[in-house]
Amino acid sequence: MGEQTLFGKIIAGDIPSHKVASGTDWYAFLDILPRRDGHTLVVPNKQVSNLQELSEQEVASLFVGVKTVQR
Repeated sequence: MGEQTLFGKIIAGDIPSHKVASGTDWYAFLDILPRRDGHTLVVPNKQVSNLQELSEQEVASLFVGVKTVQR
């Protein structure tokens, strides 16, 4: 991917975010327009257009992040 995505800019710190947690392959932060209190986004550190571009190991790591931040 050429230009950095919105999530890439957030992960890089170019756009401020309220970090909830992070791992080797993922970053979790609060949504700026939440549907509910605590609405958290968990995104891969690797820039991809869709989750199908991630390896099985990367998807597994991403869902470790989901489990980490769930209530």
